[in-house]
Amino acid sequence: MSNPNALSRYVSLLARKWLHALESLGITKNEHPLAGNNIGASIQPSNINPANITRSYSAPAYLFRNADRKNLNVLIDALVTKITWSSKKSGSNIVATGVIFTSGGKEYTVAAKKEVIISCGTVNTPQLLELSGVGSKNVLDKAGVDQVLDLPSV
Repeated sequence: MSNPNALSRYVSLLARKWLHALESLGITKNEHPLAGNNIGASIQPSNINPANITRSYSAPAYLFRNADRKNLNVLIDALVTKITWSSKKSGSNIVATGVIFTSGGKEYTVAAKKEVIISCGTVNTPQLLELSGVGSKNVLDKAGVDQVLDLPSV
């Protein structure tokens, strides 16, 4: 890493020893794992806030500072099950118009006024996209989902 002092502030001693252990086994260090080549030992970006050296996640990064906004509603124990799409296309792109979600055993459909942001994590974002018709036709057909967009990389 280019600045060893910065590395020591944000990476635990155990993680740094892990890199050295892998190198001793012949696994080379990869200084730039996000530049298209992810082969080799590396330390990935962390969720440490450099301003105060605390763990950062959705609540302090976004929710706490925006909690009083009138146009923000946070639902707990709710699960988005599908993205809704417009029947017409915008250029060559499909347009998300809202989401369908369940909460308290009931299903709700919410229309977006401006945009739909999908942020469900590494596993659930592709799952939601596929349940909503975005993905490989072969996968979607087997799941009984009508394809909206052919995107095999999902």
